[in-house]
Amino acid sequence: MTKSSYKTSLRTTLLNEILELRCGYITENMASANLGLIKTIENEIKIYHVFRSMDEKELEIINSEFSALNNNFKVNEIYKDLIWKADCESELLKKYKKLYYTEYSEYPVEEIWHGAIECSEIKNRIEGLDIISIGSAIKRFHTVNETTYISSWIKTFKLLIKFLETIDYD
Repeated sequence: MTKSSYKTSLRTTLLNEILELRCGYITENMASANLGLIKTIENEIKIYHVFRSMDEKELEIINSEFSALNNNFKVNEIYKDLIWKADCESELLKKYKKLYYTEYSEYPVEEIWHGAIECSEIKNRIEGLDIISIGSAIKRFHTVNETTYISSWIKTFKLLIKFLETIDYD
């Protein structure tokens, strides 16, 4: 095999292995995995992957399975975290739900999704912080077919402006 054909074969193998990585929702509990970063250093390729789950044991299993794959690259974990756990006693949440009901004559759909992970990290760092996460309608998260709707973004934006006007910032 020539040096050129070897490089082409290696590139094809690596690309196929990267494409085989599980991404998007990967379990029934809605744990997700995302390709975070591909880095080449000299003759080594490092793949950084992001795992998210509400269940710490599930995260350990996913990470273990992923690390055991027989790939031509080194797997490094870049981030793993438990998903945000809602605070049902949150005054901010109660206020938001009340405003939402006033505006739309229904309560907002309350679901724990991966988009709130940043909120969980902020809440973990600031003791006593009351924080909520809101967002627009998105389907097929973390896939090439991810879809969102402008009308949903507009609705979220308008309600957020009204909500911010109700908050006492003392």
